[in-house]
Amino acid sequence: IVDDMERKIKKQHERLEHDERYMRAEQEKADEERNSRLEELNKEIDEMLEKMAEAGSVGNVDEAQEMMAQVETMRQERESIKSAKVEEPARKVFLVKQNVPFINEMKHMEVCPICGAFLVV
Repeated sequence: IVDDMERKIKKQHERLEHDERYMRAEQEKADEERNSRLEELNKEIDEMLEKMAEAGSVGNVDEAQEMMAQVETMRQERESIKSAKVEEPARKVFLVKQNVPFINEMKHMEVCPICGAFLVV
């Protein structure tokens, strides 16, 4: 019985490590997408500011004001992306997505050192 429990605990730890690697890869992918979107927004804001300056110097004040409103919207989006909480998986703990309809939250799990069952932390 002891050997079976040790085997089960080892198997569960391996599963946690696998899930942790998966979550880390997903996190890196999300960070990459987030950073690329931030770069796009920065470029768009810079381009819009240049166009706005050109429009203002020509005398198209209304057009420049419309562009300024768009720039403010893009800046707000940029700030919301920057302030978005990013959660990193801890060692020997992973996040599991629930497959229950309308419940899409992540839960921290770890392996019980005695029986090998997954525990919600």
